Amino acid sequence: MTFAERAYRTAAGLLMVAAALPAAPTSALPAAAAGCILVMVSLRYRIAAVPAVFATIATLVIGYPPPPLAALSGLAAAIYLLTLTGLTTLTRPTLICSLACTAAALAMASIPITIAWLPVVAPIVAVLIFAGLARPFQSR
Repeated sequence: MTFAERAYRTAAGLLMVAAALPAAPTSALPAAAAGCILVMVSLRYRIAAVPAVFATIATLVIGYPPPPLAALSGLAAAIYLLTLTGLTTLTRPTLICSLACTAAALAMASIPITIAWLPVVAPIVAVLIFAGLARPFQSR
């Protein structure tokens, strides 16, 4: 793995954690610090990447950031995990689908609807939107 690939992956991982921090209270700082440390550890041991994402999720849950920051953190987490495997590079279809899913999630989060069952249906709709967007790029 080249230096540029490691730098790109590290930047995505640190952006993932940093996007969760602006609205976070001080009680979320240990989770954010653990996320940053695990991002750095994942440079050597890839298995540390998933706990880094979980630490970022904990920071998001504790801090309750505005939707644009949560969306940016999620997008950076997706890019971080995609670049971590080394099996795939970030191609145009991958980035388009990631950005489209982030935009769809952000649009859904910005609609002020107070329907009790909506949080149950929203992830299913997000997966269906992702599958629809990814369909043209599937190899047959």
